[in-house]
Amino acid sequence: MTGWDLEPAGVKGALAVTSVSVDSLPGQVKAFATDLESAAKWAGTLSQEGSDGDGTAGLVGAALMQFAVARREQLVFMQRRAVKSVNGARAALAAYEAGNLEMAHTVQQEALKAPTIPDLKLPGVDGKSTK
Repeated sequence: MTGWDLEPAGVKGALAVTSVSVDSLPGQVKAFATDLESAAKWAGTLSQEGSDGDGTAGLVGAALMQFAVARREQLVFMQRRAVKSVNGARAALAAYEAGNLEMAHTVQQEALKAPTIPDLKLPGVDGKSTK
């Protein structure tokens, strides 16, 4: 395995900075779902003339929830991919520092594979409140 010329201190520094952003992703995804739920709620409800509505989400609220459902897998994939990439880079760096370039290559190749996404539900989108 040739072509590896890393500066471990620089890689560790980049991983530390990247990890802060990656670690914040779950909270950001939850905040996104909460904000969409709130926006859908405040977008109004369906009602007939003269009534206050029956609590059924209006057209804008329904569209926001459809948007959230359509983006759910992408958001989860993004989060899983980021975690897998950072962890793979850490493991490859450790192997590199130990002088095991073949293991570094193997770990790197494994980290490049797409993460699996279980059937996850976003709060507020699948009938569950974020509260």
